[in-house]
Amino acid sequence: MSFRRTYKKSSDLLAPTGFRTPSWTWRAELKQNDLADIYDTQGCWVIGTILAVRESEPGRREVHVGYRVYCEAGSKADATGRKFEGWSESFDEDIFVNSLRIQPYGSIAELG
Repeated sequence: MSFRRTYKKSSDLLAPTGFRTPSWTWRAELKQNDLADIYDTQGCWVIGTILAVRESEPGRREVHVGYRVYCEAGSKADATGRKFEGWSESFDEDIFVNSLRIQPYGSIAELG
């Protein structure tokens, strides 16, 4: 299974030009269960959960993201019974931590 992906500069899977954070150090500190703003595959900024962090190849960290937020008042439940709001596991994906598609929680996606 390969996690290497190539995108064209004009791809809608990349963050719009100009979206940068003042510091990228927070990316090195991403861990399981952190929330982040994530640019999804449909071209929308949404709040998601970091489900896992791994080194996909030497020096390349990758996060497994879920387009959902776990909360006690969630209207859906995952396979383990944890309640959430958002999209099911079938929409989860892996993204490199240095991708502009991942931004600090609350910086772009609309809080609702």
